[in-house]
Amino acid sequence: MKTIRFALPIILILTLVGCDEFLFILQGGGETGPITAYPLGVGNRWSYTRNVRSYNFRPLIPTATDPRINLWLYYDVEVLGERKLPRQPGAAGDTIATAELMQIEREGIRTYPPTYLYLKQETDGLYMHGYTGGTLGAPKPNREGARVYMFAGHCFQSVNDLLAFLTEPFGEDQPDSLMREYPPLRSIYYPLQDGVQWTFRRESGWWRIDKRVGSMLRRSVLGRQVRYHEVRWLYDLNNNGQWDTDISIIDQISDKGLVKRTIEAKDIAMTDPNGLDPIARIDIKDEFNITLLNVH
Repeated sequence: MKTIRFALPIILILTLVGCDEFLFILQGGGETGPITAYPLGVGNRWSYTRNVRSYNFRPLIPTATDPRINLWLYYDVEVLGERKLPRQPGAAGDTIATAELMQIEREGIRTYPPTYLYLKQETDGLYMHGYTGGTLGAPKPNREGARVYMFAGHCFQSVNDLLAFLTEPFGEDQPDSLMREYPPLRSIYYPLQDGVQWTFRRESGWWRIDKRVGSMLRRSVLGRQVRYHEVRWLYDLNNNGQWDTDISIIDQISDKGLVKRTIEAKDIAMTDPNGLDPIARIDIKDEFNITLLNVH
């Protein structure tokens, strides 16, 4: 059974090589070549701020009020080391070596339990194999009051639920609470270069998601120059063969890690608590920005 989980898909990159030997690459492509790996070593850390806000409020009835959503969350991510997972049924061998990343989320004075992500680098990309812990499967508090939001034919009790629906993986439940992706998801395509496009997810009963890479750019991040590509998520939410224009997700993936993510969802219908009658429409912008880059 597929279940929607709430876990920020912070993409951090490592390399694993033969015989389950654990190897971290400290540079990816030099200063001129394509990005083929990120500077990921045990103990490396990244921190991010996340701001979710509504804008462009359009009332449909005179009594509708602007929700003025403005949420701030904070994330810390650290590479812990190696974690061996059971191999996919039918695959050779008993276990597969992955990198274990710990992610901690904070909202105000509340700190949520850690989430753990399990990633493996192959020659053609970075693959997500699973995740566990933290707030997976637990709904976030509804900060927007008694409203229901409608987007792409689905109803949500909060904007957080809507954003999780668009971006989170839907792993297979396991007896030990580990959520596995069968087959694993290719989060990043290597080498990362302009014009590359690949299918991130396509499953019966769900929608298709592709990712497309833009040209390499440079900018200053926390006082250092980084090279990055803008990787755009492409959605076909209603499976009609056309990419949707009311959802935009762009990741800035650099040779130092993920430095920014921008999500915009437009023309969201805000309804009464019963989810029946639209009373207004809003747009949502969700931005992750890096605040700590501790890479050695």
